Amino acid sequence: MAPTGAGDVAADGIVEALANEAAAALAFALEPHGRERAGAFDLLAADGFLTWAAEAALETDDPDAALAALISRFAR
Repeated sequence: MAPTGAGDVAADGIVEALANEAAAALAFALEPHGRERAGAFDLLAADGFLTWAAEAALETDDPDAALAALISRFAR
């Protein structure tokens, strides 16, 4: 396990940044597109960013809380 301290703040920031990118890509994927494929690529990007956010959440001080926050943010 990594030592606690400033690195954990950085991990929290990375989770937030990746979650923001996932949310932006998902919002764009849900917009009407002239082609179906464009939305599919954005959906894949959202999936990738969310996967990376979940992996980064495991590096925080409280992985359970970080993962629960991600789930709450994206669950509908």
